[in-house]
Amino acid sequence: MIAEKYWPDIRKGQISLDGAAQRLAGVCNMLLPETFAQDCKARWATLAWCNGARLRAHSNRLSNRAIGESHRNEPDAISLMKDVLDRLDGMGLPDDPLDQLRDTISEMVGSKNPGPASPEFLELCAHAGWQSVEQGSLFAAHVLGDLKNAGHATQFLTDLLITEHGGLTEQEKGHAFSFFSAATYPTTPVERAALTTAIAGSFREVCEHDLDEVAFLNHGFHLGKELACTDADAAREVMNDIGPDPLRITLELFDEYLDCHFSEAGPGDFFNSMLRWMKKTYPDLSETDYPPFKALLLRHAYDYMFWAGLLLEMRPEIRF
Repeated sequence: MIAEKYWPDIRKGQISLDGAAQRLAGVCNMLLPETFAQDCKARWATLAWCNGARLRAHSNRLSNRAIGESHRNEPDAISLMKDVLDRLDGMGLPDDPLDQLRDTISEMVGSKNPGPASPEFLELCAHAGWQSVEQGSLFAAHVLGDLKNAGHATQFLTDLLITEHGGLTEQEKGHAFSFFSAATYPTTPVERAALTTAIAGSFREVCEHDLDEVAFLNHGFHLGKELACTDADAAREVMNDIGPDPLRITLELFDEYLDCHFSEAGPGDFFNSMLRWMKKTYPDLSETDYPPFKALLLRHAYDYMFWAGLLLEMRPEIRF
């Protein structure tokens, strides 16, 4: 059945922190250019630190299991944590703790250590962030508090290790952009599995045929439509997973940004409406060249097109 293709069973499971750091490194290597600017390296090290801190703050049980296989790194992680916090000593509780953390790590990385952030380096930073919360650092608490007010993209990127412990499928764990995208579906696992499996399929398609981002998004539209046409029960499960209010809001969104009636729209119409929606809804992402933000923008665009294809087929049976 096509449902098995789009949305395999969600399996709960834990992996070690070093495995999660490998995933984080995979996302880094996919999103950032081969020539790795030092500032970007410090940014990713900061994100790894915050991921570890959030994992420890989120669930002691899960994070203890994650750390369990990484005790070999504990002395180095504690040393790194103390070195970072010692450099921050005297700053009190600044208004911009994330910037202070990144600047401090940037100074520590230095010009003598260029190149991509290795999984081992990210693992160490994540473990140090975990230790900063474990040992009750006031600065760590201040960082976690600041994350609650951070931008959408920053909150998303600092939720990656928690996502790793959220019951991902093997395909989601194995495909970097699917894993990256999975972090945006924390409360809708059926939707997440359908979207991220489709994303992985679309990525394979465009890579095999050397296609561009427009083709990638167009492929998402057709996969959403295909799911509804060939397995309506699976499509209903995806719709039920998000609930009636988000479904109604999504349909209203299409009506607002389309230049034609929803039932008469094709892929090109939805693509143009998506561009108008993105520019208005995510101006902070649209107006930056920072690669992770561009990747997040692409994830939102794919979601829009996939749902457009699915709802184009399922709209006649939706009742509010």
